[in-house]
Amino acid sequence: MAETQEGKRTKIKTVLPKTGDEDPLLLTMVQISEAFSQPYYMDVFMYTDRKNEFDPKKLINTAATVSVRTEDLSKDREQIAKFNFTY
Repeated sequence: MAETQEGKRTKIKTVLPKTGDEDPLLLTMVQISEAFSQPYYMDVFMYTDRKNEFDPKKLINTAATVSVRTEDLSKDREQIAKFNFTY
């Protein structure tokens, strides 16, 4: 079965080409940090199938796009606003 990012909440696109329907890297976790007067940074955890052979050094200083699908929580806020708390 081909490993693909289709339908996943997090995705990564790199300079590595797709092989057929299979994505070369699959994103498992993204950790982002930013602060005042500090540059932001992003730690990205990925995995690949062992059959995908490439030199990881070729990814250094290349473009990558991380996508995170968010959910609309406005419906949840409406439900919380209608909830009555009893003490």
